[in-house]
Amino acid sequence: MVLRNIGVAEAENSLGIMYRDGAGVDVDRTKATQYFQQAAEHGSPEGQNNFGIALLYGLGIKKNETWARGWFKKAAECSIAEAESNYADLLTDGIGGPVDIVQALDFYHRAAKQGSPDALKKIQVLKSRTGSMTKPVVHDESVEENPSKLMLLASNYARGEGGVHKDLNRAEQYYRRVANGGHVEAEFALAELLLDHFKRHTDGFMYMKQAAEKNHVLAQWRLGKLLAFGNGCERNMDEARRWMKRAKRQGIKLCCGSGKDMIEKNIDVDQELKGAEAVCNFEQTHSDWSIEGMTIEERVLRYLNELLPSSVPPIPSVASLSMTPDETAISIPYEYSLTNEKVFIEVGRRANAGSITAQLYMTGCAIVLEASDKLKNSPVEGLSLVRAAYKLCERLPVSQEFLTAAQTRLEVNPNDADALHVVARAEHRSIKERIRILERCIEYHPLVADFHELLADMYMFAGEYNKAERACARALELEFNPGWLYTLASSMKYAHDSRHMNQMSTHRTKRGDEKKSLVANTDKIIATYNRFLELNPIDHKKVPKAHYFLVFMHMSRSEPQLARYHWLKTQETDDPSVRLPCHTPIGDDSALKKMFEIWIEKQGLPLSPPSPAELVKKQITICDQCGKPNPPKRCPCEKVNYCDAKCQRAHWSVHKKSDEHKK
Repeated sequence: MVLRNIGVAEAENSLGIMYRDGAGVDVDRTKATQYFQQAAEHGSPEGQNNFGIALLYGLGIKKNETWARGWFKKAAECSIAEAESNYADLLTDGIGGPVDIVQALDFYHRAAKQGSPDALKKIQVLKSRTGSMTKPVVHDESVEENPSKLMLLASNYARGEGGVHKDLNRAEQYYRRVANGGHVEAEFALAELLLDHFKRHTDGFMYMKQAAEKNHVLAQWRLGKLLAFGNGCERNMDEARRWMKRAKRQGIKLCCGSGKDMIEKNIDVDQELKGAEAVCNFEQTHSDWSIEGMTIEERVLRYLNELLPSSVPPIPSVASLSMTPDETAISIPYEYSLTNEKVFIEVGRRANAGSITAQLYMTGCAIVLEASDKLKNSPVEGLSLVRAAYKLCERLPVSQEFLTAAQTRLEVNPNDADALHVVARAEHRSIKERIRILERCIEYHPLVADFHELLADMYMFAGEYNKAERACARALELEFNPGWLYTLASSMKYAHDSRHMNQMSTHRTKRGDEKKSLVANTDKIIATYNRFLELNPIDHKKVPKAHYFLVFMHMSRSEPQLARYHWLKTQETDDPSVRLPCHTPIGDDSALKKMFEIWIEKQGLPLSPPSPAELVKKQITICDQCGKPNPPKRCPCEKVNYCDAKCQRAHWSVHKKSDEHKK
């Protein structure tokens, strides 16, 4: 219920902000949310928006997405730009209520008119995702000197999005126009572009410093690193330490804020500086080494490669720590092809043994044989059967008879979906040609899911990961196929890797304390991979790769237990006893395997799975008093377990007398 009392409401909202941000008081999320709730109920639109945020993320109150949506709506109807954008976000994703794309676009447009910095970007993403973008949201002639439009256009040119081709020179031009007006985000983006792409380190350092002096947290951290390595400036370890510690402090203050990129609370600045000093000292011992035109990442990589044993192949780039999306060639090697008699027989044996994946493959093969028989008398039915077979087994080859029938059919009906599908599958001239054919297929048949999914695969091969993500998401909207979740997760991962976006992640320790860490924005990606693993059989061809990706994602998040779990699952699912013979193995002879083994041993974890005896020992405990297995309670001394109140009292009667418990 809203009881309007604006004067009181504004004061309550201000108090909430003070407790949320720690302005003159200790941070207290519970108190902050209580004041936001009072402000919201007394009619403050800003309070309604802030209370909605608390409800959405469970900050100082139990999470409730439905209520959050309701409060965002109230604030948005009062023309609060942030609330308009927040409400549109929930309408877009169907959080707290049904999806409503039309309303979402309306509220994004309202927010954009008020200068909300992210609204135009969200409009572009939403229109692209729903296939409703008939013209670019921003273009060169329309931006004038509007900072939001200039930033979006610069970002589009930097990434090749929004209906424009990638052009980093134009991206620099537009970022510079905004940065020269003092826009802190533009200064940071321009500095990143100059440092990482153009390698104009002196120019990049200047803009990074400008952004840092305006309190941009990541710019402060990056400036400290530049000073520590002497990239674009003279090395100055004292200044580097000052900026990095300032960034660390700022990161802590922002943890209760908007959730933007932040610095980890527990980063050891001195350890970071020692790492920089080690690299620089090592470089000084190699007089033939030059740092001209090298990024910090490249210098660190060169240093690490020098430390690797000669038996381990060098790491070509940091990007190589992730696998490529799939095989470099689309064609399947004969040793893993279903046309190989030995492979076919073994897949048939696995099908008889109960493998769901193998059964689907054998059904697909049977349908192809039926399609071949139908082709002479009924080409339309034959081509339809071929397409159905590919849905079950995409590893089937496209024979010349099917390609000829498809081409003949297209002469009669250029828009025939089944014929277009066969031609797209069979086309081997180039990835671009396949993409062109599939885009034509979607133009004629926008509601056909498998065209979108196949196009997503081709975009992955072409390195157009944002397009791949959108195409796969659209395919899943039209028809849910659990196997397609792998492509969605991988496209999200590679798109994310190319953007280098980081943000604070909050998780709870075993004691229930909240802990924040600087991890890549990978929660959604990991969740999608896990959803894929949950819904697909263990011998699905992408299961080992999904586990493999998760290994290195959890490594990057400093989650050794999860990394080790997925490493063991990778080995299990890639073993020939599980992996079907028509699936290409991951292989284990790369430098990545050695790197992981070294890393996991440093975490004090075993590389091999525990023996059955160890598992029994670990899982079965007994009550200290009555001897019953697996008692639910544990003594605070962490040495014994007990099962109920009676056993607890009996244990505590001797607890204080025992020297063993006092240790």
